[in-house]
Amino acid sequence: MRGYLFRTLLFLLIGTLPVWLLVRLSKRYPPSFEEKAAIERVEAVTGNLERMEALSVGNSHARAIDFDGMQLEGREIGLPWNDAAETEFQIRTLAPKMPRLRTVFIALSYFSFHWANEHGEDDRLLIGRRLFYAATPYPRWMRGDLDNFVVGKSYWLARPDNWQMVLWPLLGRNPEEAQEREYYLDRTQENTDAELSQHAESRVPRTLTAMSVIQENHPEVVAETFASLSATIRLLRERGVRVVLFTPPYYHRYRTLYAGEPTLPEMKRLAERLRVEHGVEYYDFSEDELSLEPENFRDSDHLNFRGKERFTQRLAAAMRTGSALSSYAPPSSRE
Repeated sequence: MRGYLFRTLLFLLIGTLPVWLLVRLSKRYPPSFEEKAAIERVEAVTGNLERMEALSVGNSHARAIDFDGMQLEGREIGLPWNDAAETEFQIRTLAPKMPRLRTVFIALSYFSFHWANEHGEDDRLLIGRRLFYAATPYPRWMRGDLDNFVVGKSYWLARPDNWQMVLWPLLGRNPEEAQEREYYLDRTQENTDAELSQHAESRVPRTLTAMSVIQENHPEVVAETFASLSATIRLLRERGVRVVLFTPPYYHRYRTLYAGEPTLPEMKRLAERLRVEHGVEYYDFSEDELSLEPENFRDSDHLNFRGKERFTQRLAAAMRTGSALSSYAPPSSRE
């Protein structure tokens, strides 16, 4: 019997050692520096669950908050194109393991209520949930999402770059260094009005087209998104967590391109409905004066480091006084 156990353990050791070494090598040369940064943001939470007091969740717009400026032990884990169902799953996974969690910020974008990645036509929209699976040690996945769970858990082995970023350093090149420089330069440099406007004029039509596809593929998207956000808020409120909904500043050209779309007043109406029905806060800074200053933005809908710092100061002040609470009402009630 002892011989059998010894051979079994030896087999497992021999079988897992090469995998462990490959994962170590893979992490040294990640497929994408930006995806590596997203994984590290989640790992910063899962590695400090006992200490975390605050989280900012949602899509990449959730990264507009600077927790150091708020003097909170918190992290932002906004993941690319994250939708409401993914956010709900992430909160259900993390919040019960965070005994000191007191505040959760949820980003609401202009497209949030019309966005459901599994009903889009671009498989790349699922990258957020795959990165979350890759970053967390938990054997659980969203309902019906086993395939993406497997893809996420095998991220460091079945790499999306087919190991190219590992092979390049062996040939004397290291593309990750260039990606890292670009990543941080992108978040510190100041763009011009022309550059930000050009970005908005490319970004907004593509987002609106994707929203239309999702709506056509899944007409119930708005109702289901609202239900997911409501469930997330209830879960947090039951745990005594302060829930803060927010829309960060967008560059003025980005806002202008959405102004004539029916989805924008619907988004504001639904955000206000969440605020009223659940007794939470909603701060809409999308038309704040920061939106007029190009030096605050890395692109038309994301703040750079300077913009994050300035927005966080304004958001913290608004939270202390309630002065920026959204008071949106549908047109019929204004007549």
